[in-house]
Amino acid sequence: MSRISPPSHEELNLLFTQACEDYRNDRLEAAGEGYRKLLFYCGDAPILHYNLGLVHFQQEGFAEARDCFARAAELAPQDNDILFNLALS
Repeated sequence: MSRISPPSHEELNLLFTQACEDYRNDRLEAAGEGYRKLLFYCGDAPILHYNLGLVHFQQEGFAEARDCFARAAELAPQDNDILFNLALS
């Protein structure tokens, strides 16, 4: 039985870049999917929770956005952008 290896740093970087581009171009479903894939491998990265929160917020999923921003705030409690968006949602 073969084992699937995790993506390389370069592959993760490309996935992040694509997810950000999808968000900028209002392809919210694709952006959310990209951020969720990245979270599978990098679950403690506050920027991923924050960016996924932005996707949910744009989709008017305010409870989901709040949860993402709350997790990001746990990981980066001094980040004012995260705290602002948490309060906003």
